[in-house]
Amino acid sequence: SAQKFSVGATHVATPAPETRPQPYKPKHKPKPKVQPKRPPPRARPATVYVVGSLPVANSFSIHRWTGSTFVQLPGGAVNVTVNSNGTPWITDSNQIIRRWNGRAWEQKAGTAIDIAAGGGKIYVIGTLSKGGGNYSIHKWSGSSWIEMPGAGVRIAAQSNGNPWVIDAQHNIYRWSGNTWTQVPGAAGDIGAGGGKVYVIGTLDRKSVV
Repeated sequence: SAQKFSVGATHVATPAPETRPQPYKPKHKPKPKVQPKRPPPRARPATVYVVGSLPVANSFSIHRWTGSTFVQLPGGAVNVTVNSNGTPWITDSNQIIRRWNGRAWEQKAGTAIDIAAGGGKIYVIGTLSKGGGNYSIHKWSGSSWIEMPGAGVRIAAQSNGNPWVIDAQHNIYRWSGNTWTQVPGAAGDIGAGGGKVYVIGTLDRKSVV
């Protein structure tokens, strides 16, 4: 509204400025919404297989650990190993190599006296004699076995895919990528998993009752 004035007044009335409502400004900025954290994926239970003591077709029974007990699988074996994807491989008393396909054992080329898996790779101690009681070492290419240098009687593979072997003289060797490096000690058997390597040594440990 305008203020009234008379002629000759010393002050001129001007229209009162229009007051517009100001937008509301919160005193504190709202905190950004925090998305709830998703729980980490559960680790799959370790897949464990054993060669049992029940005679099966000149070999022995194969069993898988369920978390509380061992259940028997079809077929027989003398050696078993498990790939990083949980698939078991076996060798039997006839030195035949087989892989589990989810329903049955399928035969693979070649023959072997021991087998090991790790880091997505499969190795075997073959049946080609290298003298001194030792045998050839081979790596699975996906379709055939490729011979590696060296020789041994037992083999294991770490989670990074590198194999270890024991020879007939109980020497321990580790593959360094292009050659075998001897490791101190002596052993009769070897196993690897989770970045660790274990051996059955040569010290006589009689059980005490």
